Order: sequence, then structure tokens, then C-alpha cells
Amino acid sequence: MAVVIPSSSVPLPSIAGALGTGLPLRYLAPILPTLIVLYGQSRADHAAEKVAVRSVPVMDAIFVVTVAVVALVSAPIVPDGIAVGRNVVGYLGLGLTIRWLTNYRVAAAVSTFVPFFIASLGMQGHRPVWWAWALHEGGDLFSAGCALGLFCMGTALLFRAPLLRSSEQNEESS
Repeated sequence: MAVVIPSSSVPLPSIAGALGTGLPLRYLAPILPTLIVLYGQSRADHAAEKVAVRSVPVMDAIFVVTVAVVALVSAPIVPDGIAVGRNVVGYLGLGLTIRWLTNYRVAAAVSTFVPFFIASLGMQGHRPVWWAWALHEGGDLFSAGCALGLFCMGTALLFRAPLLRSSEQNEESS
């Protein structure tokens, strides 16, 4: 999406100095890999994973890191590709963290909502505020650190049992 239609945007309501031209699709494109990864990991049979011969969290972590590496390596072909790759990494980490705290559905909703929230409230004039890491230029070290921190936290939480048991797991155990 970011390659084919790089200059397209989604209109946003003007809240607290939001982007005047709308949210560019290159900031929305990173949501798709995040949702695919979250959906794929939510489809697992948790009872079978507990007795698997190979460590499922290790395989999940390898898959998540592979998605992040592919997003960052493909950065040269996408306009403002460093920012797109960084946002894939950040949204994926955010989604994995929210999934650990709650469940897949909430994580998917929050991961989809965050770019719109950041774009609606994260601009002062023509510059993003400091906490709007997803709107900064690709070379901004602070936003790269935010995305990397979210990614490391989300990936580390793959090795921990979910904080809350989801209703699907409760139904399996009864």
C-alpha cells in the first residue's frame, strides 16, 4: 500500500491541531502486518501448545522478529520506508503487549486506533509532539527508541503466560 499509493491519505477530524491534509496511508500500512500476526497467534490451540515438543514461544518470537526484519529491510523500496518499518515494529510491539494484558480482540482494536489517535492529537502546528513517535521522520532516534522499546517488551511477553485468561482458554479448560 505504501509503495503503490504513497501520497494518498485518510481524512481526519481536526482535533487539537491535527494533520490538515489527513493521515497518509504510509502511516496506516503498518497496521496490516500487526493485525495479521495478532490474528495468527490468536488462532492457536493453547492446550496443544503447552505440550508441544518444540517451544512455541520461541517459534512465535522468531516469527515476530522475522516480520520486523522484513519490514525494516524493505524500507528502501517504500517512500519514507524507515518510518514505515519503524511503525511496523512499534505497532507490533504495542499489539503484543496489549494482547498479553487482555486478548486478541482488544489488541487488534487498540493497534488500529492508536495511529488515528496519534494523528488526531499528536501535531502542534506542522510538527509532531514528542510523544507522537509514529509521526516523526524516519531518522528520529527518539521515535526509533520508542518503537524498539515497545517491540522488545511485546516480544519478551511472548514468553510469559497471559495476564488475563481469555474466554476461549476458559472454555477449553472446562
